[in-house]
Amino acid sequence: MRRLTGILASFALVAGVLAMAPTAHAKVACASANLEFVYLTTFDLEVKMPKTTPYSPGDKVPFPTLVTRPAKEDPLGQGISTPRPYVEPAPEVPVVIVAFADDVLLIDYKLTDANGKVNLALKLPKYMPEGPVSARIYAQKLLADSNCITVYEVGELTLGHAFHVDR
Repeated sequence: MRRLTGILASFALVAGVLAMAPTAHAKVACASANLEFVYLTTFDLEVKMPKTTPYSPGDKVPFPTLVTRPAKEDPLGQGISTPRPYVEPAPEVPVVIVAFADDVLLIDYKLTDANGKVNLALKLPKYMPEGPVSARIYAQKLLADSNCITVYEVGELTLGHAFHVDR
């Protein structure tokens, strides 16, 4: 009787482990692999460009930016323009501007307010080289996160010749 109870208990334990193993293995594999990152282009960025006269080292270059939804292109980022049936501000969105000239990199980072506005500004260091400065403004916000997929809302704007620096 004792031997039969031991065999039945062992069988039940093995059967239970085998039944749970695929489910537990799939969940752990999905959680540890971060299988998918999806970036949806849902933000439209509008920037009031800085003045056209040259800036000098030590100046502060303003970039007032408005972030709204939806974007003027499709959410999958294929570059197909789509109509915007409505426009709404995008509050609490992290926005970063990165500007570069030669080997100098300038960065500013802020959150949008309730109206989707953010006042980015770049302070030009004393060692800033003379010439054109390119910039890129990027907005990204976490939309959804689960074990297997992470979805971000994004929007970006590239400013080839954002402003000019003279000494």
